[in-house]
Amino acid sequence: MRYIFGLLLVLCSLSHGHAQGFDVNNYTVDIHISEDGYFDVVENYDVNFTMSKHGIYRTIQTKYDLLTSEGKKEKRKIEISKVKVPGHKAQVDGKFSQRLSSHMNIKIGDPDVYVHGKQHYEIRYRVKQAFLYEDD
Repeated sequence: MRYIFGLLLVLCSLSHGHAQGFDVNNYTVDIHISEDGYFDVVENYDVNFTMSKHGIYRTIQTKYDLLTSEGKKEKRKIEISKVKVPGHKAQVDGKFSQRLSSHMNIKIGDPDVYVHGKQHYEIRYRVKQAFLYEDD
């Protein structure tokens, strides 16, 4: 159970961002853990644009340092796949770009259309290589 809590804590800390021209009124995350060693994430954002914008960016950290239960420092790299943003145009970094970078970007919105006021965004993706395996 503490590993799931730690995993949730990591995900929440990775979602910290800076908004300009909009406010996030509500943010929820659902995580479905698979016995096959991956988990599926569904993020929901209720956003109020105070300025006309094309949409939002979502950056997910994929490379980080981890301190093990033995106190050893390890480098970790997670893999994000199956990214979907239902109802919106989205541009997602590919696998090659993810391998070279320490994060993955999702650009949500249409470059030809401005949005203003209340918008809802749902982001779905799969995370692999993120479980922490310990002795207990």
